[in-house]
Amino acid sequence: MNVWLSGIAAWILVSYFISRITLYIKLQYKRQAADDYLLIEVYTYKKIVLYSLQVPLLQITQGMLPWLETEVHSGEEKITTHVEREKRFVHKSVKDPDKFYDSVRIVQYYTRMYNQFMKNIMQSMQCEKLEWRTAYGLGDSALTAFFYGIIWMLKGLLVTNLRERFHFRQPPEIRVAPFFGEVQFRVDFRCIFSIKLGNLINATLRMINERQGGGSGWPNIRSRG
Repeated sequence: MNVWLSGIAAWILVSYFISRITLYIKLQYKRQAADDYLLIEVYTYKKIVLYSLQVPLLQITQGMLPWLETEVHSGEEKITTHVEREKRFVHKSVKDPDKFYDSVRIVQYYTRMYNQFMKNIMQSMQCEKLEWRTAYGLGDSALTAFFYGIIWMLKGLLVTNLRERFHFRQPPEIRVAPFFGEVQFRVDFRCIFSIKLGNLINATLRMINERQGGGSGWPNIRSRG
């Protein structure tokens, strides 16, 4: 009996500590001249990296249809998009209205699933840091000065939207540096979010329960006969 109670107590204690672990999600986009990349990292205490994804510059391939091609780096693994296979799939879907309709319904279904999951996640997330620096020059000084106000306005709208959704642990650092008489464009965007592992587990379980229970907004996907 005592062993059974000790086991339950140990399980509760371990579950509690696991739920209190903080996960950090780092988003970084950097562009300088013609080079850019997007970096996504998930890490925990003392920056122990659990997941890393780096997407370099998108390439537009030529052919019958323009298409985006990229290489995704996840840790030591490199994954290249299969452009020709994607093109064949889209071409067949357009030629077959029933298949295209089913594809649209499936996309809508998983979009609802994703939106509900992210809504639950965002309620528990906090913004640890936001840094957004932009340096630009359009060659013409008057045009550069004109876009200075527009860039500030767009950044202000985005930051205001983020403040409505997340709690900021520190004020965001936003900078805009115009270069008159030069042509250049540099962006350095870094944002770090945090969430307790317990909140992430709860949101995942809620999504699974909604899916299995067939709740509202979770339509059945059936093939058209």
